Amino acid sequence: EMDWSPGVMEQAEDRCHRVGQDDSVQVQYYVFKDTIDEWIAKSLLYKQSNIDQILPGKSVGVESGYIFDFGKHNGVRLEDAPQNYVQFLVREEVWRNRPDLWR
Repeated sequence: EMDWSPGVMEQAEDRCHRVGQDDSVQVQYYVFKDTIDEWIAKSLLYKQSNIDQILPGKSVGVESGYIFDFGKHNGVRLEDAPQNYVQFLVREEVWRNRPDLWR
């Protein structure tokens, strides 16, 4: 279940990697079209984009795990994609007119 705050989401993901955890952990969020989760996911990306603009620089060792599987940045991690491209995707709600992105 997604929270409204990027910080809370990051903290919840970090709790999966507790001290003493020997196995790898992969956190996945399923977001379906026309649900509240879609709106929350968009809001989280927008908020994280604002946070990144206010507090430049990446946290060492923190990765979202999101990898683009479409568009000109196919195969690129979210952290490595140009910030203006991510902002464009969020602002223009690109996925609304691209049902092929919802697999």
